[in-house]
Amino acid sequence: MSFLRRTYRAFDCAMESIPFVTTVLICLGFYILNCISALSEFLFPHKVVREKNREGYPPLYAQRQRHVTDFLIRRVVDCWSIPTSGVPGPEIALKHRVFEKIGGLPSFRYTGEKKKCLNLASYNYLGFAENSGRSTEFAIGAIHKYGMSTGATARDYGTVEIHRTLEKLTAEFVGAEDSLACGMGFATNSLNLPMLLSEGCLVLSDEQNHISMIVGVKVSGASVKIFKHNDVFHLERLLKEAIYYGRNPLGETYEPWRKIFILIEGVYSMEGSTAPLPEIIALKKKYKAYLYLDEAHSIGAMGKNGRGVVEYFGCNPKDVDILMGTYTKSFGASGGYIAGSKELISHMRRQSYSCKYPFAMSPPIAAHIVDVLNILMGKDGTDLGRARIASLARNSKYFRRRVNQLGLITYGSEDSPVVPILCCFYSKMLAMVRFLREKDIASIGVGYPVTSLLECRVRICLSASHTKEQLDYALKIISEIAGPLGLKYSRQPTSKQLVVY
Repeated sequence: MSFLRRTYRAFDCAMESIPFVTTVLICLGFYILNCISALSEFLFPHKVVREKNREGYPPLYAQRQRHVTDFLIRRVVDCWSIPTSGVPGPEIALKHRVFEKIGGLPSFRYTGEKKKCLNLASYNYLGFAENSGRSTEFAIGAIHKYGMSTGATARDYGTVEIHRTLEKLTAEFVGAEDSLACGMGFATNSLNLPMLLSEGCLVLSDEQNHISMIVGVKVSGASVKIFKHNDVFHLERLLKEAIYYGRNPLGETYEPWRKIFILIEGVYSMEGSTAPLPEIIALKKKYKAYLYLDEAHSIGAMGKNGRGVVEYFGCNPKDVDILMGTYTKSFGASGGYIAGSKELISHMRRQSYSCKYPFAMSPPIAAHIVDVLNILMGKDGTDLGRARIASLARNSKYFRRRVNQLGLITYGSEDSPVVPILCCFYSKMLAMVRFLREKDIASIGVGYPVTSLLECRVRICLSASHTKEQLDYALKIISEIAGPLGLKYSRQPTSKQLVVY
């Protein structure tokens, strides 16, 4: 198994652990919080809502878990769900709101004021989400030619010329025989996976996979086993067990699985880590499994030409059975795609829920993506696409290396545009997000239950449109708050060498 022992610069299975004392303090804090919550509920119980004429039906109103809502989520709600205005470019306008009680319930009131901030929170990796530019003009032209909607599903008269062009260019870009475009990124997984899986199939899913894949697998009725994040040894053990024991390990007769699917992502949105694709492809071939690769955060953002982790690792796209990606991150639009063999895509066009029920992708959105693909493949006669991809890679490496020099723990690949900075405590995450916002920097805090209890973080998303001056300003502000908040958890040796942009 020598192929499993190779080390790749983007393979981040072993992330730096949280210090033991910090772990103890975090757990102690949550125990205290739960005790206070239980005592508060005992002394001041909530009024139980009794619904009428609902016999035999599930309740419409779920009783609140007070320790989660009142004592945790509500105190840090301004770390996310922040209303914005305008295009999510390198800068973004945040709408100001104040906390107050309305009808006895806590709520927010908008003041009408806006604040322009450096945008480190949006998935605009290549900077194509913009108010003006050739892609925008191309989309406007499609409105005059096709209208805002075809008024039908993709299978029933909703597919027009621009959709066919989009699917052809997408397949060419990712190196597949054919592709299917969908109008919503989340639905690309949740509505298409049930057409690939069924009862009697086994799914081996990375523990950090996106909820859209989890929903799709649940709907399919397939059996699921979870393997540790990016752990190819654990994955191989599950593959061996699945083949050796089959569907019914306690039965008298051997019953094999109909299909075994491996589900992974290219770049994981919460960790910033990159899947060890060469090793997983080797396992997939050895054990005759199918590989489903979600490149939502890696297509356009990874690889010399932006063709995702397949290109980044130098793999053959034909070795991945199903290539999935979205147009929402690097392309500055919406929707997603499934790519693979012509036989697979023909089956999906006939059977997929995404073709049967939702309306086809809006033509101006499809036109915008078509123009972006032409730019990335150099078919527009310019090197603008390659320049943006190189700019994103330069920004990602520069920012991550500078943050590591500050003594902060970051997760993920050096080339990933997603940079999670560990705060560990909810209180520190909240303080950091608020401090950055006061300094005109928009960021997002993420914590339990989205992450593990010990790994609250501020997630930074970089873009090709960020300038060095903007990144230096953000690094300066992060450096100002890291010391007083006690965020320098890293025990790794830090280099004092000048980081060249």
